[in-house]
Amino acid sequence: MSNTTTGNIANGGETTGDTTTGNKTMSGDAFGRKTMSGETRGGKILLVDIGNSFTKWAWFDAPAPVASTDAQAAACESMTLRGHAQIASTALTALAQVWRAEPCPDRIVASSVGGESARERLEDAVAEAWPTAPAVRSKVGELTPSEAPAAAQAPALEWLRPTPFAGGVHNGYATPEALGADRWAALIGARALFGAKPVLVVSCGTACTIDLLTASGHFTGGVILPGYQLMQRALHENTAALPLRAGRVVVHPDCTTDAIASGCLHAQAGAIERLWHLHRQAHEPLLCVLAGGAAKLIAPWLAVPNAIHEDLVLTGLARIASS
Repeated sequence: MSNTTTGNIANGGETTGDTTTGNKTMSGDAFGRKTMSGETRGGKILLVDIGNSFTKWAWFDAPAPVASTDAQAAACESMTLRGHAQIASTALTALAQVWRAEPCPDRIVASSVGGESARERLEDAVAEAWPTAPAVRSKVGELTPSEAPAAAQAPALEWLRPTPFAGGVHNGYATPEALGADRWAALIGARALFGAKPVLVVSCGTACTIDLLTASGHFTGGVILPGYQLMQRALHENTAALPLRAGRVVVHPDCTTDAIASGCLHAQAGAIERLWHLHRQAHEPLLCVLAGGAAKLIAPWLAVPNAIHEDLVLTGLARIASS
């Protein structure tokens, strides 16, 4: 266990080894911390998903963890998130004003693709929102959560860290920890929502990711391409005359702005449909599950079975946090 004050969500319910202290057993929990056997991890949890463009959050009233796979699946089916909202990821510090009216959560579980600066801005927002219960910083060399002073009442932020297995999903990346935390959470969220069914998990954000999750819970790999808006921006920035203006997605574009909007959307839909056809024979019946800012725009143009679920990452975070 690294000597940092921020927990890393590791294996979603698997222990990392047991030690015995007196008559009590100490086990490594899903966050790499040592907990006494019988300790419950329910309570009010703040879930945060920091994306490239937007940050989403929700409150989750977590039940006490359950041990069996069947019981965990049943808990996920009844899992509800509340207080959904989002803000531009460049305005993370403004979250303090939003959260100040809320009681301090028991836990804060987060996923980020924004790097260290985004993590620090979120920690600043937490510290400002609940100043009487200061957040513990995630700097190497400080106290571990178990050694933190009792006066530090606010929970340390728990950052999702991709691992070989979590939440019923086997990570098939060659280097599991190199998988993006948002993709990992989305895969776990899809497993929680759709169970033992094959799913093509599609995130339609700044980048578009298309990942295959098999019925047995194996993530076998996926692709990354520029997202819908990023494609349009790339055309504008790398050509002399193509404008960056809103266009319509139409069957027969008859102006440049519509041609750009329609072309970029067909590129997104075409990639999704190609991957679906590539995998469907071996993974029937394969469903595309879309999330992200462009999902509602892309979904109606798809000629393959699909569904939209906007909170895949937050659902994945909740699934691991409740394991």
